Amino acid sequence: MTEQTDIAQHADRLRQNLAKCEVPEHCREGFVGYVIEGAPIGSFLTAIFENNLVDAACGADDVNLRSLRAYAMALYYYCPSRGSGCWGSQEDVRGWQALGGLRGLLQREEASMSSAAKGEG
Repeated sequence: MTEQTDIAQHADRLRQNLAKCEVPEHCREGFVGYVIEGAPIGSFLTAIFENNLVDAACGADDVNLRSLRAYAMALYYYCPSRGSGCWGSQEDVRGWQALGGLRGLLQREEASMSSAAKGEG
């Protein structure tokens, strides 16, 4: 399986899980883009990923305000949170974006395994 196929499968699974959690449809692609690619996100999703309830609630439209539990479930069950995780604090969000999201994480892990196999580290 190629990296591109693997990433596409992760993105598709995440979309399915966001729908299952009932994350509002108008925010799903931004959510997926951030998790998969580390893409820039708006202030509401930034607050969600930074685990900042006050900013998320105050910056939410009516649909998202009613959906805060859905976002919490999606983060908890379907998003990386430990080590090089994509949510939890402002530092986690900045680090995830600098890493390039899940794609960057997988590339880094692949490079690390390749180096280890060659005896470089």
